[in-house]
Amino acid sequence: MPSSTLLIIRWRQARKELQGAGFVYALVLLALVGLAAAFLYGQFARANTAWLFSGLIVFTVLSAHTGRRDKAFLYLHIEQPVTSLYLEYLVFTLPFTLPALATPHWYLFLLMQVCFYGITHIRTTPVKKTWLQGLSRMIPPRDFEWLAGMRQAGFLVLFLYLAALALSWLIVAPLVCLWLITVRITSFYLECEPLPLLWSHAATPARLLQYKIRRHVALLVLLYLPVLVIHTLLCPGMAGINLAFLALQALLLVFAILLKYTTYTPGKPITGNQLLLGLAAVSVAIPFLLPVPLLLCIRNYGRALRQLKDYTYDPDS
Repeated sequence: MPSSTLLIIRWRQARKELQGAGFVYALVLLALVGLAAAFLYGQFARANTAWLFSGLIVFTVLSAHTGRRDKAFLYLHIEQPVTSLYLEYLVFTLPFTLPALATPHWYLFLLMQVCFYGITHIRTTPVKKTWLQGLSRMIPPRDFEWLAGMRQAGFLVLFLYLAALALSWLIVAPLVCLWLITVRITSFYLECEPLPLLWSHAATPARLLQYKIRRHVALLVLLYLPVLVIHTLLCPGMAGINLAFLALQALLLVFAILLKYTTYTPGKPITGNQLLLGLAAVSVAIPFLLPVPLLLCIRNYGRALRQLKDYTYDPDS
């Protein structure tokens, strides 16, 4: 396939999503992206935040790239796969990176492009590893997304978690570390389980979604609570912000769950959700985009129910 094929496919997917969402929803989403660009312009113009937001954007792309399951296929079947992947990341991050060009820190735009190009050379595909055998004693097998995900990304999660604890006396740093963990956790939902496993804990689509959301949000809260409690004790004025932060991370996790089941196919990896997950992840870090995860959750709940009904498991069949 030509190197432009991937970008054409992504454009068609994005256009289909906007058309399916309706004119008003698409207009609101585009307006929020425009406000995000304006917000990022202000951040890139400040020396103390320009590097921080550049790093957050690069990490989001890195997380999306390392978590995607279609890399082996793309490197084998697309001409100039590195160029193709780079163009994909370039185009879909332009609303968030282009504002840097209009600031004194314009060189950060070029630096981000260098990072994106370097990321496209990472060809390794996540594999199921068997280290951390005792992990199943902390995470039950029924929460298989977390169990498999932590076995793959546990070292990174552990490093970020310890960094958040060590930096709890700072105002922003621990929240950034936890946000990066959330971004990585959303990649746990890029592979679909087989039908018998899908219905092993719930008999209907609604109960399944409620079960997944309740269980996995509880895991996230239990994971983040020690850091946020310590952070609140060391920075008393952050109590309300920490509660709001926890709610936003839970909302991002709910969106990842719903997006998985919106595109569910038994036993198959999901290759087209990384960009939407990346947009949702960035939105919880930008004030103007805070409504986006909630809107996406509302929209995808009904779609997930309809998709799961097509795969309703009948034990008598």
